[in-house]
Amino acid sequence: MSVRLILAGLAVVGLTACAAPAPASTSSAPYQDDPAASVKSYGAGSKECASASAVVRGASQFTTKADAGTATQDDFDTAFPGSVSTDLPAEALPAFADLKATSQAVVGLSKGEAGQQLSEFSLALSRFMNVAFKICT
Repeated sequence: MSVRLILAGLAVVGLTACAAPAPASTSSAPYQDDPAASVKSYGAGSKECASASAVVRGASQFTTKADAGTATQDDFDTAFPGSVSTDLPAEALPAFADLKATSQAVVGLSKGEAGQQLSEFSLALSRFMNVAFKICT
């Protein structure tokens, strides 16, 4: 089930990325080409996978609002409750922090105002989904 959710989320990210302008390399967090490279696999039944899947689920729901330019602070708080990252492995935390920061950046912005931030958010979500997929395999 978790792997299906991640794959569905990747499809959403792909659609969002196609609709958004190409991301610029102004992200505050420098990344290696593959943030999942240093992440180890824990398996679909692991608590780490459950945590990564919860992040993907929340971020995917947030994507819909962000893409429409209707994301609020309440939407952000629902997508990223304090406990959501508790069981993420340490090597996944940089990608999670980037996802969370880029999500916060689109809160309160209209669709027209959020162009660059949506691109960075989509890129961060895609990177985290790669991390989550690796955790869950």
